[in-house]
Amino acid sequence: MRPLRLLGSLVGLLAVGGAAQPTPDLVHLVFAGSFREVCKTAMLSGQVESFPSVVALRQARLVADQTMRSGHPAIKDKSTPRFPEESHLVSVTATLLAFKFESHAAAKSGDNDFHVIIGDSASELASLLNVEVSGLPKAGDPGNKFAAVRQQLLGILTTLGLTPTPSFQRLTRKVVVRVTGALYFDADHLAGSVGPTGLRPTTVWEIHPIQKIEVLGP
Repeated sequence: MRPLRLLGSLVGLLAVGGAAQPTPDLVHLVFAGSFREVCKTAMLSGQVESFPSVVALRQARLVADQTMRSGHPAIKDKSTPRFPEESHLVSVTATLLAFKFESHAAAKSGDNDFHVIIGDSASELASLLNVEVSGLPKAGDPGNKFAAVRQQLLGILTTLGLTPTPSFQRLTRKVVVRVTGALYFDADHLAGSVGPTGLRPTTVWEIHPIQKIEVLGP
């Protein structure tokens, strides 16, 4: 593995330098999953719809989970492409609450994605959302777009003194972020099953893949 040294600032940029010891390269890992891979490893282009909160996004754009499952029975199949309800490029402002790294090296079920729980309030389950930074497409990463997003997230975590692990870690300080990416309905699991105890979204809708993550402030 190539060495990676992470420094940075709260704007989420990755800076290389200093005397840090080499660490595993988490930036250039390839997506190792299979469920709806075509969706998880393709970025959308076009107009970005911006929302000031997760609740605003959920109310405006997210169809009820049961409606999606009953309206699109094939959505549970591994190879289905995006459905019209998922073909939206959105941006949402929220608080960064928890994260984990699903390492394929640590567990064969891991796909090398980062799971990030964001929300308007840690105490309001209806304001939570799981958003994911995908592994690099198996066919390659033209323009290093996927690698750049992984650098952004890792730079933020490093600035906060956090190291990615296979288990969810909660943030102990407030960090407000703006997440941009494609809507995605993860029919591979049920609502309330992703996230640490008390921070599990009540929907399986996600932003996946994240195309940009920016820190706006504390």
